[in-house]
Amino acid sequence: MRSGHRAGGAAAEQVNRDDEGARNPPDIPRKRRARTVGTSTRVTPAFIDAIDHEQCIGCGRCFKVCTRKVLQLRGVDEDGVLLDDDEEEEEEEEEEEEDEYERKVMTIARPEHCIGCQACATVCSRRCISHVPLPVAV
Repeated sequence: MRSGHRAGGAAAEQVNRDDEGARNPPDIPRKRRARTVGTSTRVTPAFIDAIDHEQCIGCGRCFKVCTRKVLQLRGVDEDGVLLDDDEEEEEEEEEEEEDEYERKVMTIARPEHCIGCQACATVCSRRCISHVPLPVAV
């Protein structure tokens, strides 16, 4: 190992170099440094498959992070049945005090728009969104 000096103003900074001339950080021993040269990480996209409505609390985090408008928040009645969009619009027009839905949950509105980034599952605190990889034709 050789040492070199680099001029940098009044005080010169000492730079350690290994046998190939690469810079070594002075505080990290050479054996413990990670080698990342020539490595790459492949990401396999997984597309949205289902949302567990029993686990979903309708917080909307997944909706906010999805840039492709794949998800939609919908109302659920007392029996656990999803309400149609038309029924929800009628409810909004009626008195706000009489809500026909028990709670709201996230649904998959446009699965064909999913790009497989899995950002929705990353932000979901309840872990209710599942993804599957795209099947490869052989």
